[in-house]
Amino acid sequence: NDNDNDNDASCWNPKIRKVFTALSTIGMAETGYLSYIKLFDPNGMNNICGGGGGTGAAAASEGLSSCSAVLNSPYATIQISNEVGIPLTLAGFFAYAAVAILSVGPLLFSKSQSQEVEDSDTG
Repeated sequence: NDNDNDNDASCWNPKIRKVFTALSTIGMAETGYLSYIKLFDPNGMNNICGGGGGTGAAAASEGLSSCSAVLNSPYATIQISNEVGIPLTLAGFFAYAAVAILSVGPLLFSKSQSQEVEDSDTG
């Protein structure tokens, strides 16, 4: 039984979990910012990417930034209806948030911490 715990510890090393948490937090910040700009600032994509905000071949022929072309593309939005669309960056934000929660959760609620709490309560 102790060997099983050793294998789990090496597979889910707390240092690796901290790296996953840090990287997913950076991803959340980036996709959260892009989602905010897309939803609440009509000229925001042009401000951060430059260019006139065109899409596809038209944007490439006008020499616009590929960043702007990608973020303003029809594929950058999940269409719910003709009037409502969810930026794909928002879906990315929630995916990064899930990774962050799943990677940091065991660090916050590990068995050793719960045992320390129980020991202090009985002591």
